[in-house]
Amino acid sequence: MTLSVRIKTIKLAPGSLISIEDISWSDFENVLEELGEKRQVRLTYYQGKLEIMSPLAIDERPHRIIADIVKKILEHQERDWEDFGSTTFKRQELAGVEPDTCLYIDNAEQVRGCVNMDLDIYPPPDLAIESDVTCDDSRHQSLRDMVLASLPTSG
Repeated sequence: MTLSVRIKTIKLAPGSLISIEDISWSDFENVLEELGEKRQVRLTYYQGKLEIMSPLAIDERPHRIIADIVKKILEHQERDWEDFGSTTFKRQELAGVEPDTCLYIDNAEQVRGCVNMDLDIYPPPDLAIESDVTCDDSRHQSLRDMVLASLPTSG
C-alpha cells in the first residue's frame, strides 16, 4: 500500500526525528519548497535518505550563545562576517544539510548580498555550529557527518 500525504500535515513533537528512505533529489527539493523558509524543523538529505528533526527549545540556545561569542570575538578583532543562520546547503543530487547556524568570516565579502546559496558559486561557510544537547541517536549524527564531509571545502 502506498500512502501520500502533504509534508506539512506531519506534526513532529519537539525532539522527534523521522527518517524516510528512497527519496529522490526532486522530492527533497519539493519538501524544502513546501515547508518554506520559516520552518521549525531541520532537514538532512543524503543519497536518498531524508531526516526531519524537530529540535527542542533546549537545543536552540547553545548555538546562539556560541555564535554571539564568536561575533564578539570577531568584533574585538575588527573582522568582518556574514551570519547565514540555518541556511540550507545543497550538493545537487547528493546531499543537503542545515547547520544550526553558520558564519562566513574569511569569505564574508564573497557572500554578501547572496539570497540563493549555491555551492557551485559560493564557498561553504567558514564556521558551522551544531548543538544537540538532547539527542543520543548516533545515526542522526553520522548522517550529518556524511553530508558535511560531502560538501566542498573552502580554500
